[in-house]
Amino acid sequence: MSADFREQLLIADAELPQMAAQTEARVRAKLASSLYEQRGWWRYPAVALASCAAGVLLAFAVLRAPQGPT
Repeated sequence: MSADFREQLLIADAELPQMAAQTEARVRAKLASSLYEQRGWWRYPAVALASCAAGVLLAFAVLRAPQGPT
């Protein structure tokens, strides 16, 4: 995190109590929802990767050449 960005966050945090109650509630709700959305970003790629790995293992098991007596 850059120092300038951190400073701006601290300034905004200091100004937050000076806002009207409705504005503060709206800002906090928006921040909370955006933070919630960021938490799950990894889930879909992880599920896709797990599905692909399972598919490859299944294909390997099914398509493996039968081993008969030689």
